[in-house]
Amino acid sequence: MLLQNNNIRIFRCDKIRLMKISKPIRLFWGENYSEKPPLVAKAIQKAAQETIEIINLYPGSIYQDAVKLIAKTLKVKEEQIVFGHGIEGLIHLTSMAFLGKGKVGGMFQPSFFVFANNLKRGQFLDYPCSYNQKVDLNRFIRFLQKIDVFFLASPNTATGNYLLTRAEIEKVLKSYKGLLVVDECYFGIGNQTVIDLVKKYDNLLIYRGLTKVMGLGSLRLGFAIGQKKIIDQLKYHFTEIELDPVNTFSLKVFLAAFPYFKSLVQNTNNFFDQFLDYMKKQFPQDKFIKNVTTFHFMDIRRYKVANYKVQNYMNQKGYIFSQEKLENNKGINFPELIMLTPPPKQLWPDFARTLKQALRQK
Repeated sequence: MLLQNNNIRIFRCDKIRLMKISKPIRLFWGENYSEKPPLVAKAIQKAAQETIEIINLYPGSIYQDAVKLIAKTLKVKEEQIVFGHGIEGLIHLTSMAFLGKGKVGGMFQPSFFVFANNLKRGQFLDYPCSYNQKVDLNRFIRFLQKIDVFFLASPNTATGNYLLTRAEIEKVLKSYKGLLVVDECYFGIGNQTVIDLVKKYDNLLIYRGLTKVMGLGSLRLGFAIGQKKIIDQLKYHFTEIELDPVNTFSLKVFLAAFPYFKSLVQNTNNFFDQFLDYMKKQFPQDKFIKNVTTFHFMDIRRYKVANYKVQNYMNQKGYIFSQEKLENNKGINFPELIMLTPPPKQLWPDFARTLKQALRQK
């Protein structure tokens, strides 16, 4: 059976649902275009059908099933977990719960833009970082004394690396009086985690999501883990209509797919590794930086074309690097680098050809 809209064509067969996506391809959000393993695809189809059959019911009991699954898998208590509308929703919820009048928020810069969107509503400070410089930990700890809530993307969504090691995060927790929020949405691509430290520190909150590794961005589902008093404070800020804070479809698909997390990790990592290897063969004279996120860096300093012109050219050819036409390099975090997020595999040859053309511009 074939379903079609402007950009997406879905082919179904008995064994697995295959998705073929044509341009334009939105790359600036770092979406995961790796195909699902057959067992996962079947599980998702079954969950979708089950959702249709109970469409008239509120999701309360299914929500509890999801909480139980996370608690068992990650070895935490059910009272230490709350689900929300993606990590974006959890950031907003955390900001409402812990950042009010007289409170100061903090983040690394550059980092996840949603941190900044929420922090800009009140007082906030940022700490500079880069893909090629180590954070001065003692200086950073001194900086934190001014901050009530600090958002740490681990790894960082803009630099592609871990800005702080696990040991450094624990050292921060020992001396920091505020709330440290650690966003581990890329866990699985990189394996650093501080989940186990939740039992030890009462000022640690951790986010996990389903978009990057599991390739389930459309579910808009994420969960937070922390000690009970932190989770209770987050739950307090749900309105009555949000007593079931996420929908049945997202929960059903999550319950079906999460048991295959390790398989999805391997599948995703293979996809990104193969893409990086492919691009290195296409650009043998260029330097690439492998990251633990859904993008890698390519150094374009040897080319005589500005970064913004490369992005604009790629946008015109259907590979969307930015949401709008750029006039200069202002606002590009690292003008010497291009962030490469892999499109669907069948488009890799065209993507490489298009990038070569973009780099040959005058």
